[in-house]
Amino acid sequence: MHRILTDQDFDEDILHGLARIVELDWLPARAFGQEEAVDEVIVELALRESRVLLTHDARTLYPLIYRLRAEGRPIPRVAVVPQSLRLRVAIEQLQILLLAATEADWERNPFRLPL
Repeated sequence: MHRILTDQDFDEDILHGLARIVELDWLPARAFGQEEAVDEVIVELALRESRVLLTHDARTLYPLIYRLRAEGRPIPRVAVVPQSLRLRVAIEQLQILLLAATEADWERNPFRLPL
C-alpha cells in the first residue's frame, strides 16, 4: 500500500488512474483541514504521516526542500508532476516510481516526472 498526500491543486484524475494499477492510501491536504496550506505545512504533514507528497508546484516546493535539506532537517518523499504532463504518462511514471524506487532513491528526492 502506497501512502500518498496531495496538495490543494493536484489533479485527482491522475490518482484515480493510478489507483487502478497500484494500491493507494490517498489523502488530500484538505483532509487535514489544509485548504490553502503553505508548502511548509504540507511538507510537515507528509513527513509526519509518512506519505509521499505529490504536487504540481515545483516553483515553490523545490527551494523549500533544498533549504530543509541544507539545514539538516528531514524531508518527506516528494514527486513533482508537471501539469503539462499527459495523464497517461503521469500515471505510468508514478507507477514506476512507486513500485521501483528504493530507499536510496528517495533520499535523493524530490523526483520530477517524467523520470
